[in-house]
Amino acid sequence: MAAGLGVALVPGRAAASVRPDVTLLRVRDEGAPARAVYAATVRGRSLTPAASAFLDAVREATARIPA
Repeated sequence: MAAGLGVALVPGRAAASVRPDVTLLRVRDEGAPARAVYAATVRGRSLTPAASAFLDAVREATARIPA
């Protein structure tokens, strides 16, 4: 992520140990009967169009996963 681009799926148990300059973005509703899934990005930095499109695609795909 030092170059400003990186994709990682972070398990909920590891979410508390991310670096302070990284923020986690919700991918799937935490109230859903599944694991919470996040995308990590540098805190305070706007998402690139590619990152936004990727996140939208992941959210759309996970919304179709049966509970």
